Amino acid sequence: MKFYPSGFTLFEVIIAITIIVILGSATSIPFASRFINRNNIENKTNEVVSSFRTAQLNSISGKENSPWGIHIDTTKIVMFKGASYVFPGTAFDQKYDVPSTVTITPVDMTFSILSGSPSAVQTVTIQNSLGENHIVRVNEVGSVDVD
Repeated sequence: MKFYPSGFTLFEVIIAITIIVILGSATSIPFASRFINRNNIENKTNEVVSSFRTAQLNSISGKENSPWGIHIDTTKIVMFKGASYVFPGTAFDQKYDVPSTVTITPVDMTFSILSGSPSAVQTVTIQNSLGENHIVRVNEVGSVDVD
């Protein structure tokens, strides 16, 4: 009777672990992608709302003795000092990048100094690549709401 040692070789263990890692990665990528897309739309919505509110508060308080505003285009959200957005901006600008998985409605608006009244009623639609969207509205008195 021959004796055969039982157990696995190191090579067999490495192959088994590699297969498990590949299968785990392949099944988790779609979940991670959905998580990142949802996280991106939440972050951009919060940045838009925060920028509107901060610009309005800066205008009401008369910070830097200037009105403040918001400039949004397809690649960035900018809170700026002054009556209008000037590219490339000033040291006072607060900028947030918009990832390619998020589309956003372009907007340019300012808030009046001391009263905080917006230059226009605005609606900003923020949408991710999954088709989910958030709508941020600024009404005639400057109140910011999110749907």
